[in-house]
Amino acid sequence: TPIYHAPDARFRARPDAGAVAAVRQRLGLRRRYVLALARMNPRKNLLGALRAFERARPRLAEPAMLVIAGPRDYG
Repeated sequence: TPIYHAPDARFRARPDAGAVAAVRQRLGLRRRYVLALARMNPRKNLLGALRAFERARPRLAEPAMLVIAGPRDYG
């Protein structure tokens, strides 16, 4: 029996377009973005994620911004 990598489409949320637009405006997300989600901790190698994004950006079909999100994990 195969195990698929994603849930069936009926399990995907259908976000309200107005709510999505409001959040994008509040966060300043005016174009496409790549999301790096991790604790703000040196072990998570966020600098590596930034470097990888910089290398990939010229090859993207559309301009995008890197968004880094997650809780702070240091004092």
